[in-house]
Amino acid sequence: MAKNPNVTVNINLYSWGEYFTKLSTSFVGGTGPDVYSLGLGQYYAVSRNDYMLSLDNLIPQNWDGYTDISQALLDMCKVDGKLVALPVPEGRAIFYRKDIARQNGVTDADLDVKNLDDFINLAKKMTIKENGKTVMAGFELNTVAGNSTEQHTFIFGRMEGADWYWRPDLSGNFNAAGFVSGLKKTKTLLDGGYVLLQTPGIYYFNTDAAAMTISTTAGIEPQLAQLAELGGEVGIIPLPKGSNLLMGQYYAVNKSSKQPQAAVDFLLYLNSVEAETILAEKLGQTPNRKSIADVYTSGNPLRKVYFDSLMNDAVTYGNGTANPFFLNWINDFRIAVESVYTDGKDPQKALDDFMPKYNAVIGK
Repeated sequence: MAKNPNVTVNINLYSWGEYFTKLSTSFVGGTGPDVYSLGLGQYYAVSRNDYMLSLDNLIPQNWDGYTDISQALLDMCKVDGKLVALPVPEGRAIFYRKDIARQNGVTDADLDVKNLDDFINLAKKMTIKENGKTVMAGFELNTVAGNSTEQHTFIFGRMEGADWYWRPDLSGNFNAAGFVSGLKKTKTLLDGGYVLLQTPGIYYFNTDAAAMTISTTAGIEPQLAQLAELGGEVGIIPLPKGSNLLMGQYYAVNKSSKQPQAAVDFLLYLNSVEAETILAEKLGQTPNRKSIADVYTSGNPLRKVYFDSLMNDAVTYGNGTANPFFLNWINDFRIAVESVYTDGKDPQKALDDFMPKYNAVIGK
């Protein structure tokens, strides 16, 4: 506003659920914003309803983002091969309490996780038991309460050799051997008292009850002061190649925008070196550009490991293929996974039983 006296910016804040409801209603009524942000599930759903403008012909061919942003991030923003959004990247990493690791005699070799068995051994070593009772679980497990059961199931399945949740034609791969094996081994850890299941509103990593968790730097950094009071310096465990999960938010342009080129230009600015530098410095937002890695990491070892995994080795649920039915089946999948943990259901049967529900949703 200081640079442009004729412009007034009004900011309205909404909760995430309220935001998407208002956004969806605005699309139906033809009053949607020119540029908008979406989470993973919402991005898939909006792609199904054709509210996103294809950017391919409106972005200059010599745009520096094509070489400065990793191909995996750009592929994440494509629908039917067309670029329809630009990313705000997030990944999921395994964070651990360094003080608990030292206390339990965890070595650098223990932290060099090459497969799921290595991680299981680490979780056991990070666990503290007294008189047979767990007082510090090795790992905090995401559940339906945290709306992210599918994250650790995917990561562990990939560590067991599974491919992606769905193929380019959207046919499901959820009951593949690697996902079943990962789920089975995780249940064994839970039964042995090495894992705590999340409960609504409680995250055990920052309450001195779990030594490891799956999260993002944005999720962990606000807890660092509290963790320091508990004696906890935090580190990241680099995951095996191909098991770093790539997620994020998406900036898109309304297909009905009356000024599509102006909207795209604004979108490009949000993803420019200048804007991403400001967002990284002021908000700690993870940039999508490799050229400003130093701005984001700035001597911060947590951010460096996190950023490097995003840029070099992260993969998406469907290998870059958007699943427009995501919100229609995800709750059933989460319930199927959790039935193994809470009801003792056989992992193979739980995932096999989910498949007909998935196929019905996608029409196969």
